Amino acid sequence: MGNPQQRLTFGTSMILLLLAYVYLAILSIPYALMLIPDEAAPLVVEMGNNSSGFFGFVLSLFGVLLTWKASYPVIVTGLGLLLMFLLSIGVAWLFLYVSAKRINRGVTIDIVSGTSGKTKFKWKSGGSLY
Repeated sequence: MGNPQQRLTFGTSMILLLLAYVYLAILSIPYALMLIPDEAAPLVVEMGNNSSGFFGFVLSLFGVLLTWKASYPVIVTGLGLLLMFLLSIGVAWLFLYVSAKRINRGVTIDIVSGTSGKTKFKWKSGGSLY
């Protein structure tokens, strides 16, 4: 197979897609907290009170964070930057760690010996590669 992504099953591809969106959503929380002005805190708190379920909880929590930003703008912006930095570095470190462990266990390469009729390399019998 020429394309490595073709070896993934549909379920694995969907899980990877959802994980990418979860990572993006988590990383966008501190970014949005730094960008949205603190004057929007009462509106976000009201929207959180009018909504129910998980979405209402997230809006209420975000409203509380915006209220804190109105009171302590430098501290909340600094914590947002720190959280974004830690999440990015933490995820990069985790995937590098897992990849290094897999490489240390050994890499197996499957040589596919399918012929299409024409050979690109002609091997002479009895010769050594070294």
